[in-house]
Amino acid sequence: MLVVKFLQKTLTMAMVSMILVPAISYAQSPLPMDQADTTVKAKRTKNKALTVHVVADAGNAIAGNTEAAHLLVVVTNTNTGKPIEDLTKDDFSVTDHFLINGQNCHFTKQINDMEYAGNGAYKVKVLLGSNKSPCAWTAGEYLIQIAVEQGVRRGQAVTTLSIK
Repeated sequence: MLVVKFLQKTLTMAMVSMILVPAISYAQSPLPMDQADTTVKAKRTKNKALTVHVVADAGNAIAGNTEAAHLLVVVTNTNTGKPIEDLTKDDFSVTDHFLINGQNCHFTKQINDMEYAGNGAYKVKVLLGSNKSPCAWTAGEYLIQIAVEQGVRRGQAVTTLSIK
């Protein structure tokens, strides 16, 4: 009789724990219910993000000339850190924000040349105006945004280009 009561009590506690433990675990989740869904979606899509680093250099561009300025853009897979090695000129978008006093044209979308340098690094050259009608540089600090998009993989970065 004692053994039967012990088994009944043990089975009852086991069934209660099977019902309550998952509920308690879920209730103690550090994220609210609406954020938990977002986190799961982010985990599914985060492999599509690219990490983009960019450094600008005037190259031969100086105030008054129409030479190309240089951008060194390094693109890696955000999850693995591996370099992205298969980008083309069409995968890059360059935007200059704000005209400098005395400047009359942008270099937005004016990638003159691009060359893959290896290990996820790309040498990008930009002109003011267009290849057919370039504009002269004006001395100042150009605020640049560069976006990289290849299919569903995307990333972006900002930098400053100093022309003297």
